[in-house]
Amino acid sequence: MRNVGVTLGETAVLDDVSLHVGQGEFVSILGPSGAGKSTLFRLLTGALAPDRGEILRDCAPLKLDGQTFAFMPQRDALMPWRRIIDNVILGLEVQGVPRAEARARALPLFVEFGLEGFEQRYPAELSGGMRQRAALLRTVIQARPIQLLDEPSACSTRSPAHRCSAGWKTAGGPRAGPRCLSPMMCARRWPFRIASMCCRAVPPA
Repeated sequence: MRNVGVTLGETAVLDDVSLHVGQGEFVSILGPSGAGKSTLFRLLTGALAPDRGEILRDCAPLKLDGQTFAFMPQRDALMPWRRIIDNVILGLEVQGVPRAEARARALPLFVEFGLEGFEQRYPAELSGGMRQRAALLRTVIQARPIQLLDEPSACSTRSPAHRCSAGWKTAGGPRAGPRCLSPMMCARRWPFRIASMCCRAVPPA
């Protein structure tokens, strides 16, 4: 991002924001509610256009083709009628990956994400933290070039967070190569726990 600005109504939500995320970095955007963290993600996913400035990927204007980002929203958005394994592979199925192949890719990661033994459960049978970890796994397993996590409460406790950090490094799939971490941006209101896992922490504006 270079000198990006967004005004909504009479409020300057973002003003002259510049940010660079390099390959393999895990960057946390820290700030209170209303600071513009989610607005940054809306810009990157094409839900909102900047009033000024530019957004680049590999020195070229960002293409809003749906192929760049895997996005985890604040709510887990799990489908109540699908078992956890089938919620996790939903993004892969949308990409055209056969269900059997998608399940085979996801199952080994349930251990590292603290979900072993819950593959056939429904969302209503899981705790809130487990649902968030399922949503996180659904995001990272898509192996998109860049991953966006909006308030991932799965990272709020030490043990699940460190299991997930190991899982992120193995969830990139064959395209990413072994133990390769895609660039990742994480929006958080508070820095607790997440600071020990990220490469950099920056304010949104």
